[in-house]
Amino acid sequence: MRIVDTGDSTARVIDEYASVRLSIAPLAQGDNVFVGVTRLAAGGSIGRHPTARRQLLSVIAGSAVVSGADGAEQSIGEGQGALWEPGESHEVHTIDGMTAISIEGDIQTMG
Repeated sequence: MRIVDTGDSTARVIDEYASVRLSIAPLAQGDNVFVGVTRLAAGGSIGRHPTARRQLLSVIAGSAVVSGADGAEQSIGEGQGALWEPGESHEVHTIDGMTAISIEGDIQTMG
């Protein structure tokens, strides 16, 4: 066993797509899959952009408002996630902050 650091020391600040207060710490990757810890500080946002691959954002702390290709906003919180298909335009924002596990690639959801 080894302990893996998923804290701020491994996180990369992201400002592409006019994103604000966003960081991602890599957890794991493999053939056509990436897993990371996505953090949005209070008032943060991930600007609208298309996904490169299928993408799941699963909230583990806090809450966010997400939207997909149609732009309709939906609130999600702890224990909920948003799934976007390859090429789908999407965005995320939060009022109080959010921590989520992000999984991108050839994935199948269980729910």
